[in-house]
Amino acid sequence: TEFISLASHELLTPISAIEGYLSMMLDEKMVRLDDPKAVKYLTNVYISSKRLARLVSDLLNVSRIEQGRLAVQKTDLSVNQVIQSVVDELKFKARDAGITVQNITPPDHQNLMTFADADKIKEVLVNLCGNALKFTPRGGRVAVTAWLWPTGTVNHIYTQTPAGQPAVVDASNGGSLQHSVDARYKTLLGKNQIVVSVADNGMGITPDDMKKLFRKFTRLDSVMAHSIPGTGLGLYISKALVELNHGRIWAESPGKNKGTVFRFSLPPTEAKAQIAQLDAQVPKAKDAKPLSHIGEGNGRQ
Repeated sequence: TEFISLASHELLTPISAIEGYLSMMLDEKMVRLDDPKAVKYLTNVYISSKRLARLVSDLLNVSRIEQGRLAVQKTDLSVNQVIQSVVDELKFKARDAGITVQNITPPDHQNLMTFADADKIKEVLVNLCGNALKFTPRGGRVAVTAWLWPTGTVNHIYTQTPAGQPAVVDASNGGSLQHSVDARYKTLLGKNQIVVSVADNGMGITPDDMKKLFRKFTRLDSVMAHSIPGTGLGLYISKALVELNHGRIWAESPGKNKGTVFRFSLPPTEAKAQIAQLDAQVPKAKDAKPLSHIGEGNGRQ
C-alpha cells in the first residue's frame, strides 16, 4: 500500500501533463492538425492516457482509504440534487451509446436530505451509473431512484446478499474493506435510511460473479468475456466511500442478461448529531487528502 501510494503520487504529474497537452490539441484546437490520421492516432493516445490516469487515480484512492488518509468532509446534502447532477452529466454519453438514463424518484421522495460528503457520494453514483452504461446494450435503459426504507429492512436485505457476508481475508480476494473503514463510520443510524438504486436491463450478474463484487482488483468472468475495460477497483472504492458515510452497498440480479440493480444507503439528516458524535471519535490523519479525480472529464483534479 505504501509503494502504491508513493508510485501513484509520482505518476500523477507526468500523466496530467500528457493528458493536458493532448486536450489542448484535440479539444481546444490550439494547434493545427490537417492530417486525419494524425487526429485519429492522437485521439487513441488521448483515450489511453485517460484510462491510465483513471487507473493511477484509483490506486491513489485505494491507498488513501487503506491508510486512513482519505479526508471526509460532511455537510447537509440533497440526495435528489446529486442524482440529477450525475444524470445530467452522463446524458450525452448515454445518448451516444443509445441508452436512456432517467431520474425516476417518486414525487413524495423529492426532498431527501442526508449529512454526508458530497464528493464521495457523487463518486459512488458516477461509478455505478458508468458501470450500468458499460454493461447495457444499445436501446437499453438505466433508472436512478431514491426513497426511504426502514433501517431494519436495509440491514436485513444487505446481510442476505454476498456483499453483507463476513469477508475472508486471503490472497484470492485481495483483502477486505472491513479492515479499512473504522467500524464507527459504518454504523447505521436513524430509524430510516435513504436508499439510492441504479437499475439497468443489461448483462446481469451470475450468482458466482455476485460473490466477487466489491473485492479489490477483481473482474467478473462475464466482463472479461466481453473485453470491457476497467480497473477492477471501482466497486471496492465505492464500498469504502459508502461505509465512510454510515451506509451499505449491495447488488441484486436475477441472472445473466436479466439486468442488475445496485443499491446503497445513507442516513437522513435526522441522524446528523449522532453522525457528528461518532465521527469525532475516529482518529484523523494529519496528511489526509481528498479523492483523486484525474482521468475523469477534462483534467478534473
